[in-house]
Amino acid sequence: MALLYDDNSFDKIICLEVLEWVEDPKKVISEMKRVLKPGGKALIGHTDFDTQIFTTKNLARERRINQTFCDLGPDGTIGRKLKGMCNKVGFKKVDYIVYTLTNESFEENNYSYRIAYMMKEWLVKESEVYLEDLEAWIEEMKDLSSKEEFYYSINRYLTICEK
Repeated sequence: MALLYDDNSFDKIICLEVLEWVEDPKKVISEMKRVLKPGGKALIGHTDFDTQIFTTKNLARERRINQTFCDLGPDGTIGRKLKGMCNKVGFKKVDYIVYTLTNESFEENNYSYRIAYMMKEWLVKESEVYLEDLEAWIEEMKDLSSKEEFYYSINRYLTICEK
């Protein structure tokens, strides 16, 4: 919230997947702007978990699991808000890039697999979704993947701000 650096100290700043966890994201962005040199750039990025799609046969269960996960954290939709926040703190130029991460299989080395297991652990710990539902959800995705019927996507938002 208050960076321990003088004004105009840095040429570049990278801030990825952090802002949803701080009390006042706009204040953090203002601090980034403050410590950037004139012409300096900040790359601010976040995932928007509300855009996450897993192919499953039980669409209602998938939506319930994903929505619960998105809403359980501090702000699972902050990615789509970055450009507005950066504009409000007064950056000279704000460019916005949205890219979609996709997986066509549900395997250990893929993002979809890792995020599904992380979601399972977190949702069980928070007692928000029954373990049986999460295990059935994961088994269904493994089965669909073995039949080459699995697809996953999620939007990532990158904001490039120039002071």
